[in-house]
Amino acid sequence: MTVLPKNRHMLVQAMSVPEEPKSSILVPEDYVSKQSSEYELVKILALAPDCSTSVHGAVGRRALVEGHMIKDVVIEGSEYKLVLENYMLAVLDDDQ
Repeated sequence: MTVLPKNRHMLVQAMSVPEEPKSSILVPEDYVSKQSSEYELVKILALAPDCSTSVHGAVGRRALVEGHMIKDVVIEGSEYKLVLENYMLAVLDDDQ
């Protein structure tokens, strides 16, 4: 299945897995922590057609986005991450 982002969204892949904090407090087994890093490093996989031209060169590159604005979506058992284009803070230049 191919996911095609729409409405100025970008399909991204997380570049690092956040560490689970160790807790000394007992919580229910089904408890899910909603902590996210302030900033996340992602790889841009696809852009919606209506994204601004300033981000068109970002596909396939690494970018820094606001972590709390990443939307985790599950479709038919597969997880996808979407973020609006205006929450991208920087594109990393790996050409050094």
